[in-house]
Amino acid sequence: MSNVFTETTTTSWFSRMKNALVGVLVGLMLVPGSMVLLFWNESRAIRETYRLNEGESNVVEDVPIDSVQPDLEGKLVHVTGMVHALTPVMDPVFGLEQSGIKLKRSVQMYQWKEEEDTKREKQLGGSEKRVTTYSYVKGWHDERVASEDFKQPESYVNPALPYEEKIVTTEGAELGAFQFPERLLSSINNWKSIPLDDEWLGQQPEEFREHALVLDNTVYFRPNGVPDKEVPEIGDIRMEFKVVPDSDVTLVSAQHEDSFRAYPTKYGGLELMNMGKLSAGEVFERAHTANTFWTWGLRLAGFVVMGIAFCMIMKPLTTFAGVIPFLENLAGFAVFIIGFGLAGVLSAITIAIAWIAVRPILGISLLVVAGALIVGLYFFRSGQAQQAKDHHGVELM
Repeated sequence: MSNVFTETTTTSWFSRMKNALVGVLVGLMLVPGSMVLLFWNESRAIRETYRLNEGESNVVEDVPIDSVQPDLEGKLVHVTGMVHALTPVMDPVFGLEQSGIKLKRSVQMYQWKEEEDTKREKQLGGSEKRVTTYSYVKGWHDERVASEDFKQPESYVNPALPYEEKIVTTEGAELGAFQFPERLLSSINNWKSIPLDDEWLGQQPEEFREHALVLDNTVYFRPNGVPDKEVPEIGDIRMEFKVVPDSDVTLVSAQHEDSFRAYPTKYGGLELMNMGKLSAGEVFERAHTANTFWTWGLRLAGFVVMGIAFCMIMKPLTTFAGVIPFLENLAGFAVFIIGFGLAGVLSAITIAIAWIAVRPILGISLLVVAGALIVGLYFFRSGQAQQAKDHHGVELM
């Protein structure tokens, strides 16, 4: 049986134009949405910077954890030390018990996955021919792939997962003389593999043991047979168990009785945790770096979404020109340049407005950049118009 299925469809020019007009409505909603995202991101970045600066100026560094100092109640403290789990963690199904902060059962199933590859070909008259090839490949996946949604669901069936991923967390932990906040345990993720052997397998129920194999700390399970690591079958399961042992952390938080809570600043609560032992300066430096990363990442996301939105708004122009495929390609290129050019202008203006009240020099600089982009777009459009005029003149000669 071939694992490849091909489907050919043709979309008429009128259907493509209808879809393009629907895209205009979507684009008109995305433009203000991306502006809101950009404005919110700048406000978030400003607040985060001020929040970190306030915390950095008030933090009490290198507070010992061997005892609770009442005079530091409510103050922002910097502490380092090992988080120690108070209770062991145990897998509820397989009875595997470990000393540590968290225990995880990772599960993968060998199953089918549908891969889609579509090739589009513009036709004279504005229609579009699409040839879609569906390939079905086998592989290990963390979650069940919904084979019922495949193009050929009757030929490629993935069974249900008999076991799922499970994470068990200790019921309490200490950081020296302090109770470590449960809300922060999820952020400690230095997972270590748990060694497994035939002795562990021998302690499992017979209905599992007869269909399981342990190799290299991995359990292979075949519900209806004997597992084979080298030749897996659809429906085979492989599992690993990992534990987070007692771990060194660095915490910057407000001391609250014998524990910690977020420190109240003018710009929101502040609580920072890192793995390992770091100075207070290193903690805040990492936080500032993360803030910069998220700020630029969301700026790029807002710009790209806005550019796509403008291209969607102008899509009917390219579709209209699609009666001649060559013209549609030229129109598409022009729409791309103009759409993302407009996105650059409007993004810069939005960011400038957000910053101008806080940092006027930066805000004004961004407005200057936006003005330069507007001039550049004007000359681009003028050049396009001149080329079209020259081309028309050549045709008349």
